Amino acid sequence: MSKKKGKAAARKAPKTKVKAKSRTASASRSAGRLAEQAAPPHTSQITIFVFRTGNGNKIRTAPQRAYAGPGSIEWTVVNLVDEQGEILRIDAR
Repeated sequence: MSKKKGKAAARKAPKTKVKAKSRTASASRSAGRLAEQAAPPHTSQITIFVFRTGNGNKIRTAPQRAYAGPGSIEWTVVNLVDEQGEILRIDAR
């Protein structure tokens, strides 16, 4: 019983074991074939922001991490530092 209001205490759920499903031979072979197929080329789109803070100029990207796989990369640079329209060089490392 519960100590506070005289109600029955909540029961704990019984612990059940989960069995691993066994694969048949044909299912495991077809899964291997699917993994071997190459992913189609895709285009990654990235936006690069250049902005000024009290500690100096900072560069951020959106999305935060850009993965380069098969395909191409398109990027847009948003320059929030210079209002004069000067070209800003970013060296790839």
